[in-house]
Amino acid sequence: MLATPTTLIALLRTVALGWSQAQVAERAQEIHELGRDLHARLGVMGSHLDKLGRSLRGSVEAYNSTVGSLESRVLVTARNLEDLGAGDGEITAPEPVLVEPRALTADELRQTG
Repeated sequence: MLATPTTLIALLRTVALGWSQAQVAERAQEIHELGRDLHARLGVMGSHLDKLGRSLRGSVEAYNSTVGSLESRVLVTARNLEDLGAGDGEITAPEPVLVEPRALTADELRQTG
């Protein structure tokens, strides 16, 4: 097939445009797959955060129960021993826990279910 320079340039531009569109479509497919993968991983991470939050809540409740028992039961007996002269030294008080976990503010993270 004979082609003039003008026809040949137009044909080459068409082929280049086709290749460019194929690359864009290929990249879009890769981005789509990465997006799906990221979304799935965010779901798994969300469940891990939920489990961690429940564990933290349980730890705080256990700490509070232990402090309550120390104050209401153990220290009473320690004071009685001290009053009888059997105490030796001071009882070191535990440091209070003042750090709280960061609250979730994003709508996607606050939804339940």
